[in-house]
Amino acid sequence: MQVLLVLAESPGDVVSRQSLLENVWEGTVVSDEVVSRSISELRKAFGDQARDARYIETISRGGYRLIADIDFRHFMGDGIALPELALPDSAPGQHRETRAKRTGRWKYIGAGVILFIAVLTGYVLAKTLGSDPIPVTITSVPATTFRGFEIHPSLSPDASRIAFIWSGPESGALDVYVKTIVSDIPLRLTDDPFYEFSPTWSPDGSQIVFARSS
Repeated sequence: MQVLLVLAESPGDVVSRQSLLENVWEGTVVSDEVVSRSISELRKAFGDQARDARYIETISRGGYRLIADIDFRHFMGDGIALPELALPDSAPGQHRETRAKRTGRWKYIGAGVILFIAVLTGYVLAKTLGSDPIPVTITSVPATTFRGFEIHPSLSPDASRIAFIWSGPESGALDVYVKTIVSDIPLRLTDDPFYEFSPTWSPDGSQIVFARSS
């Protein structure tokens, strides 16, 4: 999803593999293979093909380009617009003009949402704290520090454990692991040659569901 969002920020423009690595996997040491695998998963989800691309086009020695239209048709209950991909059905020149207009509208909507959240946050803080703000210190502590490729962290309902996808210290297949927040010893839940993704806890924290891709 993060790869798709980076491509959707510049529809019609070529996004290099290096740019995807820097924006999606910032601060993580990974190979170009993760980009190829992500693009492959997106194409599978859209029913797209690399040779006859309708959504994501591969640019030789350049990167990738989102060639589908982005249109705002679905709305959440709070009024925030969600982008929808649609196949282009107009002439190339007209298609580019429509895409540019929609991209501009997306930017305005995003800016409006951010401004609204900022104003609302300031109002709530002013009402809650009054004239004497309480100093708050936020400390960031990494939940995992293992060698290899780590993705898709999922915190248990009681916040005592974290499930995540890890390639292992030897950078093998992606499997599901779980560890307690205070422990440095992970428990391996799967051992499969295929790739696992997106672990999610059950409401009572007794089970974990995940996706597997061949």
